[in-house]
Amino acid sequence: MEPRPPYHRDNLEEQLLDCAARIVSTRGVAALSLRELGREAGVSRTAAYHYFPNKAALLARVGERGFERLRDRLIAATADQTGD
Repeated sequence: MEPRPPYHRDNLEEQLLDCAARIVSTRGVAALSLRELGREAGVSRTAAYHYFPNKAALLARVGERGFERLRDRLIAATADQTGD
């Protein structure tokens, strides 16, 4: 079995958010827990707690990030239409 990399990685919060979004989109909100997130991301089962105090905070950040990405795509699409 390969050793797991330490959870002190660059951009771990972003990696955790990506992983959480994947879990929710493929298995639903009920399948997401901070411990499961750590396991899926290949870090300690408690590493996510360094960034998110609980599941509600994690889900709020996943949603916020989704809206940020949507906003960026809408701005880009609008700029393409107006020639900016």
